[in-house]
Amino acid sequence: MRISLLLTILTVGACSSDTTESTNTSATTTMTSTQTTVTNPEPHPLVPEEYHWIWQTDGCTTYEGTEGSNLYWHATGSADVNGDIVLTEKWYWFLGNGDWSQDCVDTFEVVGEYDAFDYAMLDCGACEEGYLVTRTLVDSTCNLTYYSMFGNDDQPEEEVYVSLELFDTLTAGGIPNQNNIMDISHGDAYPPGQLGSWLVSLNWARGHAYPMDKKNPGYPSDYDWVGDACVTAS
Repeated sequence: MRISLLLTILTVGACSSDTTESTNTSATTTMTSTQTTVTNPEPHPLVPEEYHWIWQTDGCTTYEGTEGSNLYWHATGSADVNGDIVLTEKWYWFLGNGDWSQDCVDTFEVVGEYDAFDYAMLDCGACEEGYLVTRTLVDSTCNLTYYSMFGNDDQPEEEVYVSLELFDTLTAGGIPNQNNIMDISHGDAYPPGQLGSWLVSLNWARGHAYPMDKKNPGYPSDYDWVGDACVTAS
């Protein structure tokens, strides 16, 4: 049986003081901090080593006080000198029911290219880089469908989704943020399937940008990011 997730995503704006909200009906997702203190006596075997004592895997509580499951998405990759970007993004599902054998990981390939967007129109005026990407599910162990998470009303024949990834990598003075920190905002086509109009989720993930030429930030560059959510079925 394949499970379809319809989600409500509440985010705190990274590029704007406003909050962006997108609503569906059958499940709720609430963004939480990736820097949660973990109290498990031993690390979860699915958690990447660098996040062993950071990620929470034994359940969470939404803003509404409902018990939920922990979801993390973790991407690594790079953009080349032409602005073509390729990343591997893993989605980690921790059900928080005490049975680690039911937790799982799905893997997406994210491929796209740089595009010169009007970031202010996308409510991300502090962003400096934007990529139009295709996200393809290439390895599925969780038996989930993701179409509602990426702004689609209907399940596509294949798990392939088009989105925007918007990066805030620089200070107001035009130099890389301290420790190469990068805020990522994510845009889904809205209405679903109609590219050109986007519903943007601010502060969708946080990571790093490591430009090859530190004097000229931007691509070519290596990137990584982590986002997280507390997910409950209703």
